[in-house]
Amino acid sequence: MSQSVDKFNVDLGGDLVFVQENTPNFLTYDGEYFTINRNAVSGSKVKAGVMNDDGTYRTFEFVFNKTAHTL
Repeated sequence: MSQSVDKFNVDLGGDLVFVQENTPNFLTYDGEYFTINRNAVSGSKVKAGVMNDDGTYRTFEFVFNKTAHTL
């Protein structure tokens, strides 16, 4: 995802469920949009999903990658 993105919407067609191992304060979700905390520690993760009719989940995971570049 481009570093110019600060906020984004996710619609998987159901209620999002978040795993307990998510990094606190990396992404916040207001019920409609995720907002990225650019001060999060590199490697921070958020995984969420929506339950399918058969009890499995459609999931996605975001990992924050911060790389320092020097000239």
